[in-house]
Amino acid sequence: MSADMLVRAWQIFRTRLSVQAGEMKSALVISVQGIGNTVLMTPVVKSLAEDGYEVDTVVSDNGSHEIMAMTPNVRKGYVWLEHDGVLRNLFRLRSELSQSRYDVAYALYPNGKRENTLLCLARASRKIRYTDSQHYYRLLNFLPASKKLPLEKRHDVNNNLRLIETNGASRSDTPQLLLSDEARQFADRFFKSNNLLGRFIVALHPGGGGQAKRWSKERFRELCSRLVENEDISLLVFGSAAEECLVQSITQALDNRALPVCGLSIDRVAALLEKSRLLIGNDSALCHIASALDVPVVAIWAYTDFYRVAPFNPKGLLIRIDYPCSPCYARRVPRALDHHRPGQSTGLSTGTEQVFSTVTINGGTLIGPDSVRVLNASSGRRSDHRHRRARRQRRDGPHDLGVQRPARSHADE
Repeated sequence: MSADMLVRAWQIFRTRLSVQAGEMKSALVISVQGIGNTVLMTPVVKSLAEDGYEVDTVVSDNGSHEIMAMTPNVRKGYVWLEHDGVLRNLFRLRSELSQSRYDVAYALYPNGKRENTLLCLARASRKIRYTDSQHYYRLLNFLPASKKLPLEKRHDVNNNLRLIETNGASRSDTPQLLLSDEARQFADRFFKSNNLLGRFIVALHPGGGGQAKRWSKERFRELCSRLVENEDISLLVFGSAAEECLVQSITQALDNRALPVCGLSIDRVAALLEKSRLLIGNDSALCHIASALDVPVVAIWAYTDFYRVAPFNPKGLLIRIDYPCSPCYARRVPRALDHHRPGQSTGLSTGTEQVFSTVTINGGTLIGPDSVRVLNASSGRRSDHRHRRARRQRRDGPHDLGVQRPARSHADE
């Protein structure tokens, strides 16, 4: 029996003991955000369950509900329907949530108008969230809650674990996903039918949310050509159904060395990623999913806040350029290009050779410069967090960026 199975068995046994003793508590966790944010909330669910809570969640149907289906210890999931209007969702969820009474409810960070409103509507003895004085009205920050914490500059995982610690819960700070037998069987059949067994599989994801956050398809195509010069390597190029044309434009010139994988459910994509040795991709949900499956990741980062949302995996390597506009959330290309000029800003200007030269395949392990996550792509040197803003983050502990530093107890954070 594996260690994971033993842990799961202990958790189930502990939960049953709590139920028999009448000690079972209930918690509601609200995060109506993107898929990557939902992966990053899984440590909160795990920590609450380990502390004896039955956990219900509210997430979006943008794929986040599929992540919750892969998350152990979720009792019941409520879903925000993106195709419905805001008022219809609020009235429906208010009715559904009114059927349960919770000991505590959390609106996880980033908590916007939807999370803050749903927290206000939930029937809970205690309601806890972060407060943002800069957006008092825009984010409906004035809505009541039992406890409003000031936000600290940390990774989202650590901030949300800090949120539940205010209620005395323990913490398990590694995102984890549990794959179904059906998904793993699909991956086995896929590898067998495409003659991938025994090969070194590199997964790539050229898509992701927002054109301005993507490395160019020409550079992905060039990178793929360089990778397949090694005869032991085969490539899986992932994309959503809407990204099929992008994926095909990269794989069509590589014959059977690069297979397009588009339009699959998230659990099947995760099962294929689990059998891969490495993922190279943009700032997207797939990097977070791969990290939760303990797959090494090379993330080509543009200009969003990597301190908050970098993939939470010490095996990962994040390639970025540090520019004055970072962090920036200009998602639309015309607006973004106003101040994200080639050679001036974003990971989009990162060259193919810079990405290729940072990746060394050695027995299936990703080796970056000194095994440090953040690499300054503009100079090819590791950033080592020497700029002033990074130095202010050292107090946040070894897990904030996944950087391999001497361990420090969570009590010191």
